[in-house]
Amino acid sequence: MIIALPKKFFYSVGDRDMAFIENNILYVEGRVNFEDLMYSITYSLKGYNRCKYCGRELLRNKRTLDHMYPKYFGGVSIPDNLVPSCPSCNSKKSCLTSQQFYHWRSIQSTDKRERVFKKMLEQNMRKIKNGILLPKEWITYYDISKVIEEISFEEVSKAKEANERVEMFYFQYQHYSKPIIVSNNGWVFSGFHILYHAKRHSIKNVPAIVLENVVHLSH
Repeated sequence: MIIALPKKFFYSVGDRDMAFIENNILYVEGRVNFEDLMYSITYSLKGYNRCKYCGRELLRNKRTLDHMYPKYFGGVSIPDNLVPSCPSCNSKKSCLTSQQFYHWRSIQSTDKRERVFKKMLEQNMRKIKNGILLPKEWITYYDISKVIEEISFEEVSKAKEANERVEMFYFQYQHYSKPIIVSNNGWVFSGFHILYHAKRHSIKNVPAIVLENVVHLSH
């Protein structure tokens, strides 16, 4: 997947952890927090002055980024899935997709809104039980033997609640609720608990979003 990027961008955390764009490629060096980086890129790309949903002006201390495919249902933090939003719209949208939210906003009756909201959440739950809610064209299946890791799985194993959620979901539905996120050269940015589960259970391929225009530079 080629994610949306601004033409120019520079991001730095300390002396050696940074990210920059050159010739439409995002280069990430060191251990930059991936979600913070994606948020910064999204604001650089899409601005932060107006709410995507209601058009309201966004004040500095009253702006958020909304996941168009909701995070609760496996929505990932990449610019293609993030939009500037006011806290009110972000809260009302909750676990709906953007398309669902636009439809919900068009309904005038309060009673009907409640019924439609509940129905939409049920639809999303059914979809995630049968697969991943994200667009199919974003997802590929990735051979985990090709990933580059700089994380201790001993540390990952200590996050018992996160690991149990992955374990229970996979046990029930025999698939993962979201993809891992990997750079073009195999660096894992997100999804370590899924990788931990896959390695423990000898699962060779996992759903992944491979960022074709993102390269990780090791120190």
